[in-house]
Amino acid sequence: MRARLVTILAAALALPACSAADKPRGGDISLSGFLGQDAGLQPGATGATGAANYVHIEPGIDLARFTAVDLEPPQAWISDAQRAKIGEDQLAYLLTALNQSLRQALGAHWDLTDRSAPDVLRIRLAICNPPPAGGELTAFSRLVPYSLIADQPVKASASNFLNLDAVHAEVELLDGSQRLAAFADRLPGTGSLGTVFPSWADVAGRCSAWGEQLVHHLTDYGMVPTRGGPR
Repeated sequence: MRARLVTILAAALALPACSAADKPRGGDISLSGFLGQDAGLQPGATGATGAANYVHIEPGIDLARFTAVDLEPPQAWISDAQRAKIGEDQLAYLLTALNQSLRQALGAHWDLTDRSAPDVLRIRLAICNPPPAGGELTAFSRLVPYSLIADQPVKASASNFLNLDAVHAEVELLDGSQRLAAFADRLPGTGSLGTVFPSWADVAGRCSAWGEQLVHHLTDYGMVPTRGGPR
């Protein structure tokens, strides 16, 4: 089984603040606190194609009984300095673009719902880019209608946040409140301060590849598409 969840950066929330100093064993990714203090993450398989940096999979995981997805709005865990530098409007647009791409990718294969039921897989996701100095991170969550921002340009502060190859995603799959799997993985950036995304639609397009990767992971663990034909 592969264990790689890649997604892009973005947000929604209202959770308690956590320290950026919590690091998975043996790694250079600083966990935000989104997954809790005891996420049980272990380093992924070194050199394995598609392996996430850190993973936790419950023994015997099988998603075959799930026929729908409850995707919670993505969250961003950031420092106060980052929030001020990027701007809350740009953060909201970033999370909106990410949410749009994730919902399109998942919705092409399963019904999306906000109900709780035995056949509904709950997915939570956050992005994080802890500053080098560490410090306290807090969750940010705000979405806006995607149609209002799709053609708007992306400011340099938000582009830089995405481009520096330091942003990572933290994801968990749940059966109600029971965790089935958790992942922490670095997200690819351009590594350049000079790359500016022309519009938020361009950001959403980039995110679509990460949404499709999430779909692949769900099918890897046995979830059968109920829309759009078999994969």
